[in-house]
Amino acid sequence: MTNQPDIRILPDKAALAAAAADYVSTMAADCIQQKGRFVLVLTGGSTPGGVYRLLAQEPHRSRIAWDNLYILWDDERFVPADHPDNNSRMACELLLNHVAINPDQVHLIRTDFPDMYQAADAYNDIVQSVLEINAGQFDLVMHGMGADAHTASLFPNHPALDAPAGRLVTAIDEAPKPPTQRISLTAEALNKALVSMFLVAGADKADAVQRVLRGPRNPRSAPAQLIQPVSGQLIWMLDAAAAARL
Repeated sequence: MTNQPDIRILPDKAALAAAAADYVSTMAADCIQQKGRFVLVLTGGSTPGGVYRLLAQEPHRSRIAWDNLYILWDDERFVPADHPDNNSRMACELLLNHVAINPDQVHLIRTDFPDMYQAADAYNDIVQSVLEINAGQFDLVMHGMGADAHTASLFPNHPALDAPAGRLVTAIDEAPKPPTQRISLTAEALNKALVSMFLVAGADKADAVQRVLRGPRNPRSAPAQLIQPVSGQLIWMLDAAAAARL
């Protein structure tokens, strides 16, 4: 990989969540002090969920000027907002409902459109508008990774990997895991990051971690390899179980 990652191995999932929360709150405070805003792209999954829970607590909650945050998501399942599989529902319940953030700056991927293609088009416009106010770059993009080495809703060998240049958000049909209809930022959009941070925990991810970080480059079969920020830093935070094969 051309952008060599900063690999940080923590003893367990709790330590990983604590380290990630500290990184996020520190970076947010620094960016807000320097330029008055922090643009954060959230992700779904149980490991990021632990980070969100900590960010809603002290000392992190008081460290961040929440009204200066702009929040987006890297992907969403095309299910109602109150559905258990909805990514933004988890982040709202664990974090955003507990802090004083301007709701106009929380940009949900809306799933109340007639179809996912209209939802993707609408979010594409939102992502573009947020990038325009932040010099064309997200400050921090949080990533999870599946045991098949997918990230966001970019799955191995899926046609969505071939989104046209300039496209920031794409609709995902026939995803290999349910729900099968999704909306996802493209690799091009995800790489517009000052920092991209993977959060990966569990022995079931060890093979995928080894393949992505130490195996040959084949992003069609391991889409997490697509994440190489154009002008930013790539961090992998792993617990010991996920890092076992490195």
